[in-house]
Amino acid sequence: MAGQLRRPRLILQTLLFGICSIVDFARMFIPAKKNSVSSRLLSLRDLIFSILVFPVGLFVAVTFWTLYAYDRELVYPKELDEINPSWLNHTMHTTILPLLFIELITCPHRYLSKLKGMVGLSIFGTSYLTWVLWVNYASGIWAYPILEVLGTPGKVILFSISYLVMVGFYLLGEHLTNYLWGDFQKYKKKA
Repeated sequence: MAGQLRRPRLILQTLLFGICSIVDFARMFIPAKKNSVSSRLLSLRDLIFSILVFPVGLFVAVTFWTLYAYDRELVYPKELDEINPSWLNHTMHTTILPLLFIELITCPHRYLSKLKGMVGLSIFGTSYLTWVLWVNYASGIWAYPILEVLGTPGKVILFSISYLVMVGFYLLGEHLTNYLWGDFQKYKKKA
């Protein structure tokens, strides 16, 4: 059940890296004047990376390993070791970190205004939370073991803190992009 809820992050990452490949291919083989396809895909790539992939991917890795270090039963019960080998756990929760930072370092990304970025992140977060709550309502099972041990006030606090952490990670991504690449408008004019 919990594995099904992790799929949106994996789908976003796959979508992002697929778009990146198409943009790179289009830039190599299509003359710049006819490259409107890659410029539209570039905007989509930046939107997906800045609003979703970076903050959500960083959140998943940091939160998972923090809770795992505190009490692994809250996020990844020991009985899952029999089903999922440890390399699969690391594939889902560790490998995203170097990939996020490689993408951040090798490709400049345009960030929307802070308001639009927060709205996009909020829409995704609300949709995901709605899905988690719906799965519990429909099946009686919480996707994450930590939700089983928290009462309603604890869940509200956890969801609120989680949202604030993701907002912080969004702002961190924007800050790191500006630090590494400077003003994106200047970069785009030079390209």
